[in-house]
Amino acid sequence: MHSHGVLKFPSKDRYEGQFEQGLMDGYGVYVWADGTIYRGDWVQGRMHGCGVKIWRRPDGGIGSQEGKFLGDEFVGPVMPCSKDGAFEAAVEADMASYQARSFQVRGRW
Repeated sequence: MHSHGVLKFPSKDRYEGQFEQGLMDGYGVYVWADGTIYRGDWVQGRMHGCGVKIWRRPDGGIGSQEGKFLGDEFVGPVMPCSKDGAFEAAVEADMASYQARSFQVRGRW
C-alpha cells in the first residue's frame, strides 16, 4: 500500500509523492537543488517508468527528456507520456531555479 509524503534532503533536494516501505515508489516529483525536476513513476527509490525530466542548460535554455526511465536512466520516448506534463515540469523548473537563486543565508556560519 502506497503512502504519500515529502522527503527533504540535506543537499536541498526534495521529493514529494508516493512511498512504499520507506522508498520513493509510485508517482512523485523530485526537485534537485539546482532546479532540475523529475516528475513521473518511481520503483524502489529509482526513476522507473514513464516520466519527464527538465533542467536548465548552461546556455540558459531548458533541456528535457520525456518518456521511459529504467533504473534512473532515460531509455527513450515512449507514448503515451503527455506533453502537458513536460510543460508543467518546465514551469516548475523555472520556479525552483528562481527560488534557488533567491535563497539567502542569514546569520553566521
